[in-house]
Amino acid sequence: FLAKSLKLGYPFECNCFLFNTLINGLVHNNQLPQAVKLLDVAVVKLGIRPDIVTYGTMFKGLCKIGDNAGALHQLRQMNSNPSSCKPNLVIYSTLIDSLCKDKLISEALK
Repeated sequence: FLAKSLKLGYPFECNCFLFNTLINGLVHNNQLPQAVKLLDVAVVKLGIRPDIVTYGTMFKGLCKIGDNAGALHQLRQMNSNPSSCKPNLVIYSTLIDSLCKDKLISEALK
C-alpha cells in the first residue's frame, strides 16, 4: 500500500511514527519476517532511527512467536550500540515474561 501510494504521488512523510505503525500492524498479523524486512528498509535505505516504540514492538513480536533467542540478541544489540536507544521497563518485562513462560528462569534472572 505504501509503495503504491508513493508511486501515485500521495504525500507521505516517511518517519519513525509511520514505520512504527506499519511494523505494529505486521506484528499483530503474525508477519514478523515482513516487519523485520520493513525495519531494515527504514533504517538502511531511508536512514530512519528506530525509537523505543519500534524496539518494543519488535520485542513483542519476537516473544509472541517464542523467539527468545532473537529477543535476547536484540537486547544485546541495543545495549552494545551507543547510538541505539536503551531498553526500558516495558522491554525488560516483555522479555522476562516470555522467558518465564518458556521455563527459562535462569535466563530471566540474568
